[in-house]
Amino acid sequence: MKKSTITATFKSDLRKVWGIVTDNENTSWRSDLSRTEVTEDGFIEYTKDGFATSFTITMQEPFRCYAFTLDNANISGRWEGIFSPDGDGSRIIFTEEVTAKKPLMNLFISGYLKKQQQRYVEDLRKALGE
Repeated sequence: MKKSTITATFKSDLRKVWGIVTDNENTSWRSDLSRTEVTEDGFIEYTKDGFATSFTITMQEPFRCYAFTLDNANISGRWEGIFSPDGDGSRIIFTEEVTAKKPLMNLFISGYLKKQQQRYVEDLRKALGE
């Protein structure tokens, strides 16, 4: 299992950051997605080229913790987001742990996770207007 964590601070208040991250019906701010489909216990994200990843929400403690499991043809694992106030702004710590389903992917998975997390934070910063 490969693990990657990213920490970021934002000028925006915690409620705004939480609202954007947990709104699975409005993901137009994400540069890597074409659409999201909300399901009974989570959601499915579709990349720009149609690749689907299913997410099952395992914890949603408002303004504090959001977690889910994830699964697609290449990886499975879990994601956890910890949210906290930081002065007048907010701070996030996002941790993703995944297992590659294809042995060759183990060579690339760490770099892939870091790149995905950096893109997510950049997109979130833009969505917040920062």
